[in-house]
Amino acid sequence: MIKGRVIIVGVVAALLVVALSVPYQVIVPRSPLTVTFLGYTNFVPGRLPRAVFAVTNTSARAVQRWGWEEHLASGRQGVTQAGAVTLKPSQGEHLEVSTGAWPTWRLAVLSTGTLKGKWNRLLTSTSYVASNQWDQLQFDRSFSQWVPGPPWVPAPPNAKP
Repeated sequence: MIKGRVIIVGVVAALLVVALSVPYQVIVPRSPLTVTFLGYTNFVPGRLPRAVFAVTNTSARAVQRWGWEEHLASGRQGVTQAGAVTLKPSQGEHLEVSTGAWPTWRLAVLSTGTLKGKWNRLLTSTSYVASNQWDQLQFDRSFSQWVPGPPWVPAPPNAKP
């Protein structure tokens, strides 16, 4: 009798997990862009190598890419405001990013859909949001994987080869 109740409770719990995961995916959509680290550019005297990323729109709608942030394990390091570039579905681009001397880091590409994009344009065209107050704007953030620092930066002591 107890075994039957456990099975019924287990089946009901599994059905609840499945039923609740569908609205979660609708309410919390995945990032519209994929960000893939391709490597560092070759060293040229007088110029630091740059990190190269491929950014692709994986959503079914056009997305505006506004800029990017560099993130360390301790948090956001810097923001680059590159202006809005529209990427159609399945369209991509390469980004070359200047990096700091960090052993590991990742890139977050800032993007918006149509509604958020119009809202951001409205705010940036007023005196209420200065160009250095991007935290007040609404962006989707698409993160790259964690990447090793540039070749001239030593790996962290606990990194495995």
